[in-house]
Parts: sequence; C-alpha cells; structure tokens
Amino acid sequence: MMSNRRLWACFVAGVGMAALVWLIIHGGDSQAGMHNRVSDASVSIDTVELGNKDQSGQVDKSSDRRNVAKVNAEGSSDQKQVIVGVYITDEKRVETVALEEYVRGVVAAEMPLEFDSVALEAQALAARTYIVRRLLTGNVDGVPVVQTGQQEEAQVTDTVAHQVYRSAKEMDELKTSHPQLWKKLNDAVNRTENQILTYDGHPIDALFFSASNGYTENSEDVFSNHLPYLRSVKSSWEGEILVRKGTTNVADNEFLDTVEFTLDEFYNRLGIDTIAVGARSADNIGLRVLERTEGHRVKMLVVGDQKFTGVQVREKLGLRSADFNWTIEKGKIRITTHGNGHGVGMSQWGAQEMAVAGKSAEQIVKTYYTGIKLEEVSKFLVNFQSK
Repeated sequence: MMSNRRLWACFVAGVGMAALVWLIIHGGDSQAGMHNRVSDASVSIDTVELGNKDQSGQVDKSSDRRNVAKVNAEGSSDQKQVIVGVYITDEKRVETVALEEYVRGVVAAEMPLEFDSVALEAQALAARTYIVRRLLTGNVDGVPVVQTGQQEEAQVTDTVAHQVYRSAKEMDELKTSHPQLWKKLNDAVNRTENQILTYDGHPIDALFFSASNGYTENSEDVFSNHLPYLRSVKSSWEGEILVRKGTTNVADNEFLDTVEFTLDEFYNRLGIDTIAVGARSADNIGLRVLERTEGHRVKMLVVGDQKFTGVQVREKLGLRSADFNWTIEKGKIRITTHGNGHGVGMSQWGAQEMAVAGKSAEQIVKTYYTGIKLEEVSKFLVNFQSK
C-alpha cells in the first residue's frame, strides 16, 4: 500500500493536471459574452436570419465592425446589460448607453410625450425591437466609422436613417424641465422592459410611421421585400380624431396636406425634360394613376409618356404620403395627400387613438404587425451569448 505522503502527492498531481486541461479548453474564452459577433446585414428592411451563411454554408465574418453588443459581465445571463453605441450626428461622437436608456431616448424623440401612455408603450416595444434586431444581425449600415482612440463603435445614428434619439444630456434636461412627462415616459418604457416583437422566433423589423390614410401598406409596395408581418391592414383610428375635432378641413388636421407647384416646377422635380414648352403650362398634362396598392396609395402613375411609382413621386416632390390626388388650373398643380409617412408597420396616430379607445399596447402592436408574438429580450441574449 502507498504511504500517506505518496497518496497526497498523487492527489496534488491529479488536481494540477485537471486545472491544466481546463485552462487549455477555457483559457481563451475569458471574455465570452462580451464581444459576440454575427454576420453583417447591411439593409434597411430585410428578411435576414440571425447568423447568415454564405454559399459554402459558413457564417459570414467578413465585416470588422460587428462588435454589436457589449454586455455587463456581472450578474446572471438574464440580468446582463446590453450597451448600445449611438452616433450623435451634430457632435460627431459616439454615446454609449444601456438598452433601456436608448429606448427612452428614442420614444422621447419619435413620439409626442403628450400621447397616451399606452401609445408610448407600443412605441417602446417597436423601438426596442428595432435595435435588438439590429444588434443581433450586426447591421451597422449607415453608421460612420468614428476614430475615438477608445475602440468605441456605434450601431445606430440618432437620425431618421435609423431611429431618432434624444441624447443623455437632452434627456437630463427633459427630466429637469418637464418632470411629469419624463416620469410618464419612464413608466411606459419600464412597463415594457425586456419585451420585443418577434415573428417565427426572430425579432421583427418594427417599422412605424406618423399617420395612415386609413390603411397600412404591404412592405414590398414600398421597400421591395415581402415580410409576412408587414401586411396591409385597415387603420381607421386616425379618422376618430377628426370626428372628435368635428373637422375635415385640411388646415385643421394632421392627416391631410396640400402643396402647390407650377407645372414647370412639377416637371423639373420629376426630372422630365421631354414635355414641350407649350404643354408645360397646359391644364391637361396626361397625368393619370395606373394602379393603386392594397393600402390605397398610388402604386404606378404616368405623366405624359413616362411612368413613376407612387413612392418615387412622393420622394421627388417631398409629399407627406403616396396617397394623393390633384387638380390643375392656370398652369399650377395642387396636390392633396392623405396620411403622413411611408405607411408600413405601425401608425403612431393610429396607436394613439387605439390607446384613447382603451386598447392595450399588445393589442396595438398585434394590429399593425401581423402574426407576431411578444417575447423576452433575455431569451435572445442567452442564445446570442452562447454563439
């Protein structure tokens, strides 16, 4: 039999060997969960799955700007805090904030804080879903590279290119100058904390816009890609505001707008230079709608012998909406639009009226985003960290 001394030496050697094996296996993973990377998805609206693969079946790791989520190492996995990098355009700097702080800044910038608190909750759900999807897909499209010397990277800007965002300084000022509105905002965001909108197990592209024309749009009629949760739905809620106000006057409501152009300016903005000089001042210019979308907006129209999509006309003329009609008189064209925005996803004014009518935030988002579920962010963080 071995002596006690030999037994103790064998035990120590065994422990040492086990420790060495553990270090070999795990030594390179001390930062696991801190700087996870997934494939790039440089699109504004897409059907990209998390962790896209190239034709060889390998995960695409070509981008060197996919440090998409910094996670606080303290606490359990469902308590770790995601940090968002926001490029502050006017100041040309990157501001890093916690996920929920970012959501508060977006809701404060994207929706009037005078809106019903339930509408603010719906906006918070959309805003949080947008950034979580962007983080998980590693999409940094449209974000400038900032050389700070501190390895800071932004995933979004503070502009309409992504989501409009109020900086931490602006939010501190809001808290001081309008404490009741800040509390209302904070409470709304807190009530939706850790919740995002998903379809088929993935965060959705939670698009939203100001006001509908009574309907929302199918995604492919505006952004080309067909997304099953961005379907045209009826949105008659905006009309309730007009009923309450007792007006349909263009000047008195948020959903109708009229602009006027000379015919020459109209042609120039559309980039048409083939119309005869005499025809440029005629009242009959051969303008007609060829087709409308399911959301009742102009899909295709013709001016003279040239065709345009409604989206093109809206952008070239700076119209509020692609649902428009017109009158032509004395060499001028007056165009009246119905609704405000691209029309895809959630109508903010529709959400407001649904909230006033007693609908919940969940009912609002499930109205505008077809077939979605509400799931917890932490579920996706756990999966994300294990990659």
